[in-house]
Amino acid sequence: MDQWDKVIIVDGHHFLVFEKLFSCGLRESKENNISLHLPQLTKRGFSDWLEEIKYPRCVAMRRENVLEILKVANFTQSHWVLYRCIDAIKRLVNCTNYEEGKSFEIKVYSLAYLFDIKSLQGLTSPFVMANLAEALRDLEFQNAIGGKKLIQILKEDDLHVLNEEDLFLAIMDWINADLPARQQFTVGILQLVYLHCVPARILKNNLYVEAFMKDGACRDLYIDALHCHAIKEIRETRPLRPRYQRCTTNNKVLVTFKGTRPLYYETEDNKWHDVPGMDRTPSGQYVKCVGTVNYIFLLVDSCKLWRYSCVSNSWAEIFLPEKYSTFDDVLFHNGMLYAMHNKEMWKIEVNEIDLELWETCEECTHICTTSYAFGKYIIRFGRSHSKKTYYCSYYDIKLDMYFKIEYKLEKAVIAQKQNHVSVMISNGCVYNWYKWLKHCIVKDIPMDLDSGKQFEIPQSQIPTQFRDKAVSVNGRIFLIVGQILYETKTDELDSLSGITQGNATVPAKKNTAFVCLGRECFRSKSGF
Repeated sequence: MDQWDKVIIVDGHHFLVFEKLFSCGLRESKENNISLHLPQLTKRGFSDWLEEIKYPRCVAMRRENVLEILKVANFTQSHWVLYRCIDAIKRLVNCTNYEEGKSFEIKVYSLAYLFDIKSLQGLTSPFVMANLAEALRDLEFQNAIGGKKLIQILKEDDLHVLNEEDLFLAIMDWINADLPARQQFTVGILQLVYLHCVPARILKNNLYVEAFMKDGACRDLYIDALHCHAIKEIRETRPLRPRYQRCTTNNKVLVTFKGTRPLYYETEDNKWHDVPGMDRTPSGQYVKCVGTVNYIFLLVDSCKLWRYSCVSNSWAEIFLPEKYSTFDDVLFHNGMLYAMHNKEMWKIEVNEIDLELWETCEECTHICTTSYAFGKYIIRFGRSHSKKTYYCSYYDIKLDMYFKIEYKLEKAVIAQKQNHVSVMISNGCVYNWYKWLKHCIVKDIPMDLDSGKQFEIPQSQIPTQFRDKAVSVNGRIFLIVGQILYETKTDELDSLSGITQGNATVPAKKNTAFVCLGRECFRSKSGF
């Protein structure tokens, strides 16, 4: 063997290399056989690195191997291989779709911080800031990110926090992964988490253990968080994250239109605010608005339909079917937008709106005044000329047909929360109208007090003064805001009316929608 040759042993595999290939301390080693007991180095990574050294640009840099090669290149200080890995990673990050690239971007960020590669840190930082809880559970991230760096991340303005409970649990996973070394950072880290937003049971299961409770500061933090659950005044003194950290593309926001401007409801400070970045709104009287994941559709002056993009933060007018000059309702359901005028209805797929491909639905048998959608039905209400009798027809969206059903109740109001909850309020009672309607269809019986008894939702949990404003659905309390159900905590019944009382601005009765306002809205010049 030449005196400059060495045998490198990685993960039990032997590699014959020349000493001159190394810029690190291996060159000065007097040993010919060197075992590298470094967990980040793998056989595949070392083999691909060695092949790249021998025959430059011969190794295909893919998502499956590039990070392993990067680790070897950083360890051996073979800079030109390192630069090629960085270029390949930049390409892979930019062309990888979200679902496939989540774990990859987190690992890239972790190694970029560990090896002080600023360009890769900047490239992947936005993703980590938007998915910190998921990153904290990644083994590469856990090994690379220490307590001081995690505290720095939690203080960043660009941090997105969708769920404080999930963030807390992920942080506890990170701490427990190396408890002896990370316990000293526990208090500093948890001071940056909104523990008052984490359920008391979760706090107890994870913090009320000897390892943490023997630390007086941690114990005080835990007790203070529990007090915040019980005492509203303490909770209100807690600092709030910037709104754009909470209102991200994955976080649904309650938006309503009062007069000619949109408002959104902020759950933490229990107030309505002007939606940032929406200064230029359509002029006229707002008749009805509905929300999708990324859009608000607004019917204006009964003849114009506008679409607001939560991503581009801009309005655009949508052209309605031209048969009539006026429209009285608009609905969004299962990816379709429905426009109504009395007996008639048109539908269009949301992704085809710009093509104006409206389809005409079957005509209803009676003039309709209000319409609601849930499951596979659109239920449409109308009343007789004498205004004493109410009619009800349901439209089966799969069959594209109407069916009339006998309806023997007073005018109904249906409160909906997207596709999760939908209840009917009539005669002072609250019903699961969807199950009730299907029961009446199968049995061919009218919707009346007798058939509705088994579908009535008990209101015993609601104080009398709130029964016309709130409903109980499956043990959860919902406040009725217009035609939307807004969830509130069961142990805060006294604050149920706070959403509409005690504030200078209250929501309009009908123009209400759940949408996902993009961060761009909340970071615009006209925002916060």
